[in-house]
Amino acid sequence: MGTLRSSLPCKCRLERDGLCCLRIFPCDIALPEIEVLSSHSLTPPSLPPSLLPPTQTELREPPKPDYIGLCCLRTSPRDVALTAIEDAKYMCTRQHGDAPEVTLHGRLDLTFAYVSEHVHYILLELLKNSMRATAEFHGTDNMPPIRIVIADGEDNEDVVIKVSDEGGGIPRSHISRIWSYLFTTADPEIQRGFVDLSHPASDFDTASPLAGLGYGLPISRAYARYFGGDLSIMSMEGYGTDAFVHLSRLGNHDEPLP
Repeated sequence: MGTLRSSLPCKCRLERDGLCCLRIFPCDIALPEIEVLSSHSLTPPSLPPSLLPPTQTELREPPKPDYIGLCCLRTSPRDVALTAIEDAKYMCTRQHGDAPEVTLHGRLDLTFAYVSEHVHYILLELLKNSMRATAEFHGTDNMPPIRIVIADGEDNEDVVIKVSDEGGGIPRSHISRIWSYLFTTADPEIQRGFVDLSHPASDFDTASPLAGLGYGLPISRAYARYFGGDLSIMSMEGYGTDAFVHLSRLGNHDEPLP
């Protein structure tokens, strides 16, 4: 069946008898070996491919253009932002009946090497917070737009994305707490209901609640810091909030592994 072509060691997730383990394979190994190993998976064959463990499906897919592993060599903040805007507007409309408009400004033609899924997660969390605050502060009849500004220069060490809203801001007493896991200003029942094991939704899809889980911002900051960036928030209570996403573009930061 040929060989698996990869510039990096390959990882395969195996499940058997209720146990899960990871196996690391060298490059250019024969595919039948992986076929035999993954045939022991407990995943029912009736499940659609999207629900299979990614490592089992991606091993059989051709490489994506402009990708090395999860890193996209031509990540476009504009394209990622448009996708996050669409997802956030859907969730806000489901919750409040409407959603504020979002305008894009700055370096809309920018592309750089980064993990685009990280950028999407961060922007989606920030936009969900901004849309919820705007809808609740102004009502759905007169919502000012949310602004996304993408800043970059040839000599800049970071790509900076600003998400700016006029949603009433955050009280100063809450600023230090917004980075705490499970802290939320939304209805506590949302959080209690979501952690119910019988709840079918996932926090990574548009079926999750607009707000109330309490870990969107802490995880977003962890994603930003993973490759040497950061996430900071400046707020004016009574007016609005600016969130600044710093993404390192120099490529001189290692993963913070032990």
